[in-house]
Amino acid sequence: MGWGDKLNQITKSAVSKSKEVAEITRLNMEISSNEQKIKELAAQIGMIVAEQQLLPENEEIAGAADKIRSLQEAVARNKATIQEIRNINICPNCGAEVSRSSNFCDKCGSPMNRSVLETSAASAKPVCPNCGEQMEPGTQFCTNCGTKLSN
Repeated sequence: MGWGDKLNQITKSAVSKSKEVAEITRLNMEISSNEQKIKELAAQIGMIVAEQQLLPENEEIAGAADKIRSLQEAVARNKATIQEIRNINICPNCGAEVSRSSNFCDKCGSPMNRSVLETSAASAKPVCPNCGEQMEPGTQFCTNCGTKLSN
């Protein structure tokens, strides 16, 4: 076997190895993509179960659903507080941020219903940063999980 034949064999081996690596990389990317889709679908299923209050007899699911609802309420309150601080409302028609002084949305022209949109951050109760449980003003520890609340 001559020098040219050995070089040809090494080249073929390198090309073959390169194809293997490329195929393994493609398969790993497909695996990763499918695993991410599985996680997203599992999260969707979980939200459907929580929102529709399915399987209420399962204490673990019912407890998690209650925690989700509590956290969603905390998120809504925090968003309302941010809107209050920024002096904006959200247009109910298109979702645009609109100054509280505007009577109409500057993006879609929809009227802004003042009585529905204006909220007061002062009426919001504090929320546990750990579990999302709503607390009475002045509470120093969460009555649900025991976390110390900052005042």
